[in-house]
Amino acid sequence: MVQRHFPKMFAGITSTNFEKEGDQLNGMYSREGEYVKFSNHILVSEDPTIYVWLAKIETAMQISLAHQLLHSIEEMSRIDIQEQPGDFNQWIEKFPAQIDLLSMQVFWSNKVEECLNTSAGARSLVHVEKRTIAILEMLAERVLTDLAKDIRQKYEQLITDMVHQREVTRQLINEQIQSIDEFAWLYHMRFYFNHR
Repeated sequence: MVQRHFPKMFAGITSTNFEKEGDQLNGMYSREGEYVKFSNHILVSEDPTIYVWLAKIETAMQISLAHQLLHSIEEMSRIDIQEQPGDFNQWIEKFPAQIDLLSMQVFWSNKVEECLNTSAGARSLVHVEKRTIAILEMLAERVLTDLAKDIRQKYEQLITDMVHQREVTRQLINEQIQSIDEFAWLYHMRFYFNHR
């Protein structure tokens, strides 16, 4: 009975996956049909007061997405896009869209700052630009194939973000940015992930 109100209470949850006649909650579904398994299941019978187990759902949602983000970033950093395009596509399809997008943004921010922290500065950003273009080409090829609606939307969202990353990288190169403290870099949205 409570699930029908989930979209009003939680921005990304429309329903939960449950067992044992609704007593054990195992994961959550988004409006788009993506499923995220909770890191730890929730037993409603431990405290059937509605606000208590709804708070547990909120906590489980945050913890589960944080765990997925950590695993996504770790897997992403091990994939060589040009050598392992199949692995990259599997990575995209393995995680929910928001995790894919955030992982790519964190990865890009880290790579740009790594380059700007070298003595070469903006000149070393050419490698980031080439990698971004390679990913864009791969995504463009993949989006033209026969994909499920939710997977196609994920690819389209990634393409939009990657085009922005390519343009920002080119702007940094053209302006010959040499430090992460320069306004031309600070002015852009940057994403960091500190799992400690």
